[in-house]
Amino acid sequence: MASLAVQQKRRILIVDDDRDSTHLVKILLEKTGRYLVLEQNDATKAH
Repeated sequence: MASLAVQQKRRILIVDDDRDSTHLVKILLEKTGRYLVLEQNDATKAH
């Protein structure tokens, strides 16, 4: 059942070189329960 809940969430990738900013946005979005958020602080690895 838990995997079904994850599949229904929208996935978001946040890319920025500022770790504090990406982490804060990730926490705020995931707190809504509607998003699965990935963060990357190196643009070359984000692809």
